[in-house]
Amino acid sequence: KFGHCLVAGIDIPPKKITRAMSEKMVKKRSTIRPFVKAINYNHLMPTRYRADLELKNLETTGDDATKFKLDEEALNDPSTRLLVKKAVKKVLETGYFAQNKRKNAKMEEGVKYFYQKLRF
Repeated sequence: KFGHCLVAGIDIPPKKITRAMSEKMVKKRSTIRPFVKAINYNHLMPTRYRADLELKNLETTGDDATKFKLDEEALNDPSTRLLVKKAVKKVLETGYFAQNKRKNAKMEEGVKYFYQKLRF
């Protein structure tokens, strides 16, 4: 078909949090809705930022704990696609809560950029 790559990202970013909010409200406002799709190379825009989030080997938790790789076969089946989205959501949310626990300042800056809503 066309040259493409698999992209996982944030569809709806976390909302702003203040100190006065309760723990329940913080948890609710920190949820992330991810997306996973194949995108044409011509539609990608590189940035100088890097985020050290591991998305190659994903694992689901709960009753049906499974391990799988993020590849085209996982996106073709609708039930597997839903599991992939849940696993990506878990990785993104754990990364959001551990933003300042990065290897170096450059990675910390990249993760901070990654979780911000884009303004055009």
